[in-house]
Amino acid sequence: MTGWARLPTSCYELPLNEADAICLAVHRLTVAAYTLQHPDSVKPYSVAVHLTSLCLAIERGVPAHLIRTPMQRAVTWLRRHPPGRLEPPALRGPMSVTDIAGAASADEHCRRVKDWAAAVWAAWHPQHHRVRSWLDGIA
Repeated sequence: MTGWARLPTSCYELPLNEADAICLAVHRLTVAAYTLQHPDSVKPYSVAVHLTSLCLAIERGVPAHLIRTPMQRAVTWLRRHPPGRLEPPALRGPMSVTDIAGAASADEHCRRVKDWAAAVWAAWHPQHHRVRSWLDGIA
């Protein structure tokens, strides 16, 4: 069973209208956190894109509904300036995808995902200066 098969189903157990709005808002964080905890399963470019996504959302406070445009600019910039391999941290955060499962509500699911993403971003702190410099170069 792959790691993706173990992703929690808490959003899928909610009424569709509620799940769509709330879980979609944190979906990018879910994908980024999971990918950055398993960086050997993706190309270095993907690691860079997901780190950029977490920096925008967590450190720079870009809300989910506004993150698409800066992410598109970042993706374009990273394609033109390939980042190379980023050394992953030995410890990639105290939380994992299993901590998301079992959320009793959509709000709790959202909070857990945000906490997980913040922990993963913090674990990658040796790369923060690089990610910030990419974003500063794009702006």
